[in-house]
Amino acid sequence: MEPFLLGTALSGVSSLGYSCANICLRWLTHCDPLLVSCIKAVPTMLVATALVIMSTTRGTIRWPRMPAFLGLACVGMTAQLGGNGLFQWAMGEVGLALTVPLCAGTMIIAATILGRVWLGEGVTMRSAAALSLLISAIAVLSFGAERHPQIAELATADAPITIALAAACLCGIAYAVLNVTIRRLVTGSMQMPVVLATVSSIGVISLGLASIYRAGWESLAATELTDIGVMFIAGTFNAVGFFTLTRALQLVSIVQVNAVSASQSALAALAGVALFGESLTASLIVGVTLTIIGLSIVDRGKKLPGAHPGDSTTSDAPSADDDTAAAQVQLPAAAVLPREPTIR
Repeated sequence: MEPFLLGTALSGVSSLGYSCANICLRWLTHCDPLLVSCIKAVPTMLVATALVIMSTTRGTIRWPRMPAFLGLACVGMTAQLGGNGLFQWAMGEVGLALTVPLCAGTMIIAATILGRVWLGEGVTMRSAAALSLLISAIAVLSFGAERHPQIAELATADAPITIALAAACLCGIAYAVLNVTIRRLVTGSMQMPVVLATVSSIGVISLGLASIYRAGWESLAATELTDIGVMFIAGTFNAVGFFTLTRALQLVSIVQVNAVSASQSALAALAGVALFGESLTASLIVGVTLTIIGLSIVDRGKKLPGAHPGDSTTSDAPSADDDTAAAQVQLPAAAVLPREPTIR
């Protein structure tokens, strides 16, 4: 399959996986958000660690340099605590239908800016129009929730509506930083299993320690086994979303990956209203609609150089190590990128 089509398809699978995970997480809003996020990261950590061990046994592993590893660890911890942990908390305050579009809109705005500054990915007039729609969507959703807090807040909410809405936006920024970092690393010299194992392991450790500090051992021990099972199911869907997202970021631009995630906002709104009894307000309908349109019309950007293995216009061909890295995760070698595809 052409790398662009494969990347788009993987982005769609990632969106579906994250949507299923979000539905499971909505059932767990009565649990400690840090504990939920910690256990959710376990399936990804187990699979990624197994891939790293297999690569090490075969002698095909390429360990990153210490500065790159430390940078990824710091970004991973920020994304886990300020992304996953904050997302789960915000969902317990304002619900699924509001949290997901606020997070998605903020994420693509931040990712587009970071992608332009750090990766050199262009921002066209079409993308600028999309960003304007996303900003409008965030304003509509926030304004509607602030005007009718009794509708937006859940029965378990214990924080001001403004703080909860800001938290939903902040986790989008944290996800954007992680996505741009992953794209920079996996299109460079760092292998995908190493990236995933590092980020997920950092999440399990940091979120676990933060959960113990916040709730204590006794509160965590009182968690129902049924809830623990739902956390692992959410983690499994999350692992599917994370692995396919990371591979998609090797193939297509940040804006294209995020454009496909428009479906998450629609699915979240439908699930919040249909499954969890969240209120369907005019501001929610308008805000989600603007979010979907904004995410959908973001310009796909230029195809990445080196995406076609038979292209003779580029002199920076993939190395043998890159082919080995692609084979480790059983994906087509045609999607391998050169080491420095976008940095000028």
